[in-house]
Amino acid sequence: MHITAVEPEAIYRTLTARLGVLEVYKDYEEAITQGKSNGMTTEDSRAFAARKTLLGLGKVMGPGTDVDGFIQDFDLRITIAKRMKSLVDKVGVIDVLLISFDDEELDDEINVPVPRFMESSDEEWTTLLSQLLAPSLQLKETCLKLSGIAHMIQQLNGMGETDVRSFLAQEIRRRVREVLGSSTESDQSDDDDDDDSMADAEPYLTWPSL
Repeated sequence: MHITAVEPEAIYRTLTARLGVLEVYKDYEEAITQGKSNGMTTEDSRAFAARKTLLGLGKVMGPGTDVDGFIQDFDLRITIAKRMKSLVDKVGVIDVLLISFDDEELDDEINVPVPRFMESSDEEWTTLLSQLLAPSLQLKETCLKLSGIAHMIQQLNGMGETDVRSFLAQEIRRRVREVLGSSTESDQSDDDDDDDSMADAEPYLTWPSL
């Protein structure tokens, strides 16, 4: 795992999208519970939950959204959301959603599991999740130490050029470096920048691709 400097807007978009996935899955699970409480079978309650969730999403979709494609891929999206939630639940903090799952960032000599949300069966995902949480990788421990970073990044959105924004950006960087140490790339960025412009480039943690 190492640190790279990434534009804050890119991190915010990624974090918001991943949190949105979890919110959709929460609505889906609640709808299943509602269906079962009304006497529906498991299969019927899932169908009910899918319809209800899609109806809710339809109200907030942008005008350019491929609705038919979204509906066709709904089951896959729910599977991805379920697995993403299982990762957050196992780690214990939403800050794990800040991880950039990019296998191109890995050293070829490092033997690290590279699970993918979409490309594995349920059994394979369970095994890969267990491997990803192996003590030797320190993913859970690292994210627990970084707890709160995701919330701070959310606070930055729309704040504008203020002293508070500068403080939060610097605090994020300090927290990440405190836990992970410095990185050559982000250090070089600091060396090349004599003003505070890099205060708006947030650290982004890289980890094996999902």
